Amino acid sequence: MTGGSWTTPLGQMAIAEEEGRAFLAKIPELKEDAMAHRREHSLEVQLPFLQDLNPEARFLPLCVSSYELDSLKRVGGAIGIRLKEEREAIFIASTDLSHYHLEEQAHRLDQMALEAILSLDADLLYQRVTTVPISMCGFAPVILLIEAARKAGANHVELLRYATSGDTCSGKEQVVGYAALAFSYPTSS
Repeated sequence: MTGGSWTTPLGQMAIAEEEGRAFLAKIPELKEDAMAHRREHSLEVQLPFLQDLNPEARFLPLCVSSYELDSLKRVGGAIGIRLKEEREAIFIASTDLSHYHLEEQAHRLDQMALEAILSLDADLLYQRVTTVPISMCGFAPVILLIEAARKAGANHVELLRYATSGDTCSGKEQVVGYAALAFSYPTSS
């Protein structure tokens, strides 16, 4: 989606139109599709945090519909090349981890996904999510993020926090896993 703005509780947040058109021109797999965002909530929950950090921030919404590893890696790599050129850009992928498992099983499944992300290994994440019942709903955007980060020069991923829904309520029978991770780049001298 390359035009307009989205409304959050903090007001309007503008789409980075020029950057969006550049992405469409340079990455053939990307297509303009405003309707893809109508029923998807993963991005809209991130925007107020960005607005709070920088009220003037603009964003470029990207909804991922492909689950083909080669395509995800190609698009992620192309995004990474663009991010390397624009060092002030931030790439955010939003997903839950495992869904509705006993907490002990959720910890085990989530650790499998987190190990792959922490090692910047998109192939391993794809293999684990498609062969083990991790039920990570947004694994495709995370694969894009891993590839984009690698192409942009990321050399480290830090797990900032991991928790399950069971950590905030008394129920441990059907939890959802969550994590926050930060990708970092070598400092320039």
